[in-house]
Amino acid sequence: SCSSRSRCCTRCCSSGSSGSDECCGVVRQPGRDHLPYLTPYPHGRGQSWFNRSGNGISAWINRMMYSALDKGNPTFTDFPTDKQHLWFRQFAQKFNWNSNETLFIYHHFVHKVMDNYGKQIHGWKEKWEINK
Repeated sequence: SCSSRSRCCTRCCSSGSSGSDECCGVVRQPGRDHLPYLTPYPHGRGQSWFNRSGNGISAWINRMMYSALDKGNPTFTDFPTDKQHLWFRQFAQKFNWNSNETLFIYHHFVHKVMDNYGKQIHGWKEKWEINK
């Protein structure tokens, strides 16, 4: 469980959170069964993973890039830590997973955001070079 994984809370929650249960509290809340469920081996309706298309993950990341960036950063890992955690907490509002797997999900989330962000920055840079 998250309470036995202090790293889960340090990595996934804001620095101001207290108590290890807060880390996975969002995904433990009732009434989340309608959200897409993330699992590395999806089988069945409503289950998906980061490498699957059509699950809304890339669209969500793109919306965040267009709406929540106040300045440019070379990569997602160059974002201030509190922004990285904010993005993950907001991601947790739209997707569901086994709360014991939060750290695992977080690592895949960061990888996916880094990939999408890198591609987007590359595209923006190409357009800028053309219009220079």
